[in-house]
Amino acid sequence: MYPPVLSVPSFTTFVLTLLGMRQENRFEFKPSINGTLEDNRNVLSWANALTQCRNEGAELAAPVTEQLRDEMLAFININKQPTPYFINAKLVHSQKPQFMSTEGVSLDDMPVDHMIDSLDLRDGECLAMDGSTIRVVSCTMPLPYICFRERGKKKMLECARTDNGYKAALSTGSCYKFHNERLNWFAAKSVCEAEGAHLVIINDRVEALTVRRHLVGSTGFYLFTGVIDKDTWFSVKGERETELYFVWSEGYNKTSRMTCATLNYSGLLDDFNCESYYYAFTCEMEAHWKTEEKAQ
Repeated sequence: MYPPVLSVPSFTTFVLTLLGMRQENRFEFKPSINGTLEDNRNVLSWANALTQCRNEGAELAAPVTEQLRDEMLAFININKQPTPYFINAKLVHSQKPQFMSTEGVSLDDMPVDHMIDSLDLRDGECLAMDGSTIRVVSCTMPLPYICFRERGKKKMLECARTDNGYKAALSTGSCYKFHNERLNWFAAKSVCEAEGAHLVIINDRVEALTVRRHLVGSTGFYLFTGVIDKDTWFSVKGERETELYFVWSEGYNKTSRMTCATLNYSGLLDDFNCESYYYAFTCEMEAHWKTEEKAQ
């Protein structure tokens, strides 16, 4: 008599079990919210969490209704993470500073009054939620997050101008257009501004690797970025060096002045005189997310 046949779990299920994760909770449809909650235990900054959810056609979850709040709390309490989860609410500086979701829902309109003791704006500009409270946290703090995908809807990234070569990049949430024409930095800056954009600003390593691909197939080795050195480095949008991606190649000239940053083929920065050097360049503009209705 043969022994009974035992079902063998998949390797993925086995690994997830070892990690203490329940695979069935990762993409679970919830009728009460007409959508799917996706539990992401990978910790990211608030901005990267938002981008990651949107890359998946979803949105960073926020407790905007009682049903969504309760489902988020259930997820959080089951997983028992030692840290809170980011929610889709960030401080908006206006006449009255307030926390708003990217969908335009204010914290005051969310059914979470009983979860808020006090909000200390000295702790940051983003909100996080655990199994019983909502608190202010730094937006750059790496935390887990939950994505919400409503049934029948999908988030799509689009550029404000689609007729002149701007392409959206899901990896960064921005739109780019590569100009292979060689210009000096000031002329390149003017071209981008005429198109309603600005010279590309590299914010992190992901964006550096995304933009460096523009040089593939090009005859050049560098492209101008929107960062200039006038006693101190700053971007065309006024951002300082501490807010930007600054990983220099070995040839970086730290003593020169009135130089502009270029991105090279390796995804590193070099500096050259803004007027006398002519390079290709990339223009950048903000991308917009729209909700696309899908056929049922």
